[in-house]
Amino acid sequence: MEVNVQVSKVFQEIREAYEKNYRIIVNEGSSRSTKTYSTIQFLIGEAKRRVITIVAARLKSVWCDDTIIVDFKDIMKSMGLWNYKGWHSTSKTYTFNNGSKIKFTGLDVPQKAHGKKQNITWLNEAMEADYNSARQLMMRTSDLIIFDYNPSAEDHWIFDKIITRDDCKFIKSTYKDNPWLEQNIIDEIERLEPTESNIRQGSADEVLWKIYGLGLRAAHKGLIFPEFTIVDSLPEGRIKDFYGLDFGFTNDPTALINIVLGEDKELYFDQVIHKRGLVNRLDPNNPQQESIEGEMLKNRVSKKSRIWADGAEPKTIQDLNNAGWSLCMAADKGPGSINAGIQSIKRYKINITARSVDMIKEARNYKWREDRRTGKTLNIPVDAFNHCWDGSRYGCIMEVKELWEDNLKARTQEEIFAEEVMNDINFIDSEESPWNFN
Repeated sequence: MEVNVQVSKVFQEIREAYEKNYRIIVNEGSSRSTKTYSTIQFLIGEAKRRVITIVAARLKSVWCDDTIIVDFKDIMKSMGLWNYKGWHSTSKTYTFNNGSKIKFTGLDVPQKAHGKKQNITWLNEAMEADYNSARQLMMRTSDLIIFDYNPSAEDHWIFDKIITRDDCKFIKSTYKDNPWLEQNIIDEIERLEPTESNIRQGSADEVLWKIYGLGLRAAHKGLIFPEFTIVDSLPEGRIKDFYGLDFGFTNDPTALINIVLGEDKELYFDQVIHKRGLVNRLDPNNPQQESIEGEMLKNRVSKKSRIWADGAEPKTIQDLNNAGWSLCMAADKGPGSINAGIQSIKRYKINITARSVDMIKEARNYKWREDRRTGKTLNIPVDAFNHCWDGSRYGCIMEVKELWEDNLKARTQEEIFAEEVMNDINFIDSEESPWNFN
């Protein structure tokens, strides 16, 4: 069957590099530059052309589920090629009619990622991986290796050990290379550009604009949550269990986060919903329309759950109350509540479940504003990469801030005095001083 599809400039560059027998293709680009889409189109075309085995990998296997597997299925369906009989959900493998296979896996599953030899390997979001893991994949790949990533670092093994090879084709792309990109997504990306209007609205950030707008290499500075641990699941032992909900629709996603304060006095976050275009209630006359109610039912969010939501949308909260979630409530949202909510989270060790792909991405990008003249970090968050964290701070400021303040009141006077003394000491940062924190 002949299939005619639209392709981007990035696809054409991948195809041309492959035809010129490059062993490695590196696709460095901004957000929504068709890196992933074009790579999947190429892999499908090659799998249809001859019988081959392809490995599509990310750092963690679970991260494939809501990212490249979803994209693969959508693209196959749009091309009229999807056959549900070809998909094996347990092994995350699709078998084409001619016998070609594409296996989706993570570097955390070495028996699959580093197992039998494959013809083509694609390492998506390659900056997540270490060089040794990538090298294992390369040594088991006979024909072609494709790396793609947003350049969110200035130093990386890809720059030093891969791009420098004479058998590597380097492709650079930005969102402007995407002929199908919706205007609302373009607007969202361009909100990062440090224009006067964006600076005034609090969405501008020079580093994020370089990475996600221009596709340039830049290192993150001033992350709000620089340290967190990725865990497999929420803990069994729980002091508190609640949800945070941030509403969105066209430009911003609706984000629902399950938050647990464990018996170990650490916070755990599990992303339940992160989707754009959700209306509030199920519509029996339009069952195809996705809704918050439908997503909560699908994800088995108990109607007895305490859910703290954005108080600026009382109508949506009432809709969810009417749908049965009577404990969906408005969180405090007054002056200073953003920083207070952030601080209520930062007081605890942060753990994020591995399946929370969007929340992990936000944690790696959510940052404090920077004074453009002095370069100093300001105590004001950039209004970007914060949807999961907005929902989380709604929950935490209502559920764990009070608990923390109670703990503070219980401290001994000796502890408080010792802390005040330490705060009054002027530590001199110099080579002569024994207190050098460089």
